[in-house]
Amino acid sequence: MKILPYLIILTSFLLGQKLLAAGCCGGGNGGNALLGSEQKSLLSWELSRKEVIVSSVSGKGLWQKPSDPQKVTTQVLAYSMLISDLWQMFVNFPVIQREQNGKRFQNLGDVKVGAAYEFLPDWDYNPLRPRGLIYFGVSAPTGRAPQESREGGLDSTGTGFWDFATGFQLNKSWVSFDASFNLAAHQSLQRKFDSPENSQTVIPGPGGSLSFGGGYTIGNHRIGSQLAQTIESPQKIQTDQSSIESGQEEYATFSLNYSWSASDTDQLAIAYSDQTLFGDPKNTSLSRALSINLVHFWNR
Repeated sequence: MKILPYLIILTSFLLGQKLLAAGCCGGGNGGNALLGSEQKSLLSWELSRKEVIVSSVSGKGLWQKPSDPQKVTTQVLAYSMLISDLWQMFVNFPVIQREQNGKRFQNLGDVKVGAAYEFLPDWDYNPLRPRGLIYFGVSAPTGRAPQESREGGLDSTGTGFWDFATGFQLNKSWVSFDASFNLAAHQSLQRKFDSPENSQTVIPGPGGSLSFGGGYTIGNHRIGSQLAQTIESPQKIQTDQSSIESGQEEYATFSLNYSWSASDTDQLAIAYSDQTLFGDPKNTSLSRALSINLVHFWNR
């Protein structure tokens, strides 16, 4: 079972083959802004508002709700561009704000850069063959780690680790209908955190998720949904006195998406996501989120 998290990673819902980036950024998770088959570059801005309605779910499945839910506002500026007919690159800049109990903290999150290769092109619009991309990404620990927090994690805006991800996605459109499938994996590097009280080395395990989605387009409007199952392996925490291991984190995210194509180069997407509806969550917090995403394309 140790290899299972390597096989799946959290990826974003694609808002169809015409606008690949709107779905992956509109889900409220700041995913990869990947180009569709007709674009040469894009610039997107996403604003999401998340409320942590379950502060913790134990390994036995017991839910604990907070008296004052934490609220997280995230803005992501993303840019993608073609570097050849089949290769593209992308970069994401997130800014994260957390607020709870009258306190509010905001700072830069973990910056991500990466590249994607279209291993299964759909230039001839084959009625059966999907379009496929494989991607690689690196996240830098530019945000403050939870282990570095001075406010019990409220001022944390990053994971604290260098993280390497890879995965692939398939998507296909049939006139007004579309479907997507995503599968990938990520691994963070271990890191030592020093503080006046103690020193600890955190060794993350692999993590990831598997997601399926689909949608229907009417004119310039599209509605869709997605379900993603996420798994994060236990972390090992080593100090001079002891070594402990956290529990495996599991949760499922269901989302509803709407997009409007204002023109051939501009699109608006709105998404709602809920982590309390499906699955058997363990060792995690659960939230609901609403996001809006604005995208401008430069076509080929």
